[in-house]
Amino acid sequence: MAFGDAEAAFAKAAHVCHEDFWQHRGAAHSIEGRGILVEFHSADDSLTVWASTQKAHDLRQSLTGLLDMEESDLRVAAPDIGGGFGPKLCVYPEDVAVVAAAKLLKRSLKWIEDRREHSPMRRRSAINIGRSTSRPMRKARCSAFAPPVA
Repeated sequence: MAFGDAEAAFAKAAHVCHEDFWQHRGAAHSIEGRGILVEFHSADDSLTVWASTQKAHDLRQSLTGLLDMEESDLRVAAPDIGGGFGPKLCVYPEDVAVVAAAKLLKRSLKWIEDRREHSPMRRRSAINIGRSTSRPMRKARCSAFAPPVA
């Protein structure tokens, strides 16, 4: 995969198509919402994270990489979270934000998701595809967003 000047590539493309798609959000829905608790240890500035995740090791690796932390300064525990049904396999922005805030503020923090945060009703996606007459698709631009939850 390569990156470049998307606008110039589309301007030179022989064929460009654009389409908007509206669809209901297709997602896994666990019975329990997600949550994360971060305990700050002032003695050594380390953190212990309890998260409703199905992949504690991946979460730890992602957090230490994104927040420039030593692995020895972060412990991640995944208590019994009940059924995950898929959405607890990912590292979410909230996971990173809560841990980053606890590290920055040097205090323990907790975030618990509610149903309205987990289930926006629909998502809009847009896609642009450009190609030359002699090559397969070489340019694509996609965006996806969900409307604000009221």
